[in-house]
Amino acid sequence: MAAPLYVFASFIGYYYIFYMRFISVIILLISSTIFSQIIDSTPIPENAPVTGKGQIESAVEIIRAGMDTNQTDTETGRTDVSQYDFLGLNEHIGPNGVSLFFSFVGQTYAKNTNLPHAHTFGAGLSGDILTGLSFIHLVPMLQYWSYSEKIAFGPFVSQTYRDASLSFNAVFMTQRFTKRKIRLYGGGGPSFHLSISSQYTETGLSETTPGFRTGIGALGGVELPLNGMVSFLVTGIYKQTYDWNIAYRRFFMISFGFAV
Repeated sequence: MAAPLYVFASFIGYYYIFYMRFISVIILLISSTIFSQIIDSTPIPENAPVTGKGQIESAVEIIRAGMDTNQTDTETGRTDVSQYDFLGLNEHIGPNGVSLFFSFVGQTYAKNTNLPHAHTFGAGLSGDILTGLSFIHLVPMLQYWSYSEKIAFGPFVSQTYRDASLSFNAVFMTQRFTKRKIRLYGGGGPSFHLSISSQYTETGLSETTPGFRTGIGALGGVELPLNGMVSFLVTGIYKQTYDWNIAYRRFFMISFGFAV
């Protein structure tokens, strides 16, 4: 009884007190999934009473008498497919869970810039940590992107903004499907950003101002195995960063990469 109460209290706290609605939904989804797995995995006692035992035994004998070798092979094949689908949930994204990707970045909102809708490119590296739950993975992600703009602020004529981030995402995996064994994934989580703004004069002198920001984001993507060593990934990411409790930047990313 204590575990459901803790989950409910966490949901209320994040949703109404800290205003972290996305995190509260993730907590609720993960907890409900864990409880459902515990309930489904509860064994049925061997000595549990069975009604109509004689009728059940007669029906079983009739079914066994009618089964042939082809039916047995078919059932075995179905079992193998089911086992593969289950193991597919426990597989890393890529054979070893390490991914390198390149991204197209588009801002939708930003402070302290003349280009709140700037577009640029970035790169990143991610991992895949198995959690023990067959369809929930922890995916830490390192990302970097930057862009430059012209400004007229005192002696400065240009500015470069850089964003380096580390995020921790809870990712839900689907079973593999189609002959190419494609797999979908989606999730989200918090991120920590090092935001660096550098202003430059015409002579090349610069003034750099670093700052730390927090963020929250969501992602979704698809994994396409190319062979036993490499998988191709396409991932969409949306993030919002904060300067304390004030929205600082919003941007989306479309990433293409390879997982090994």
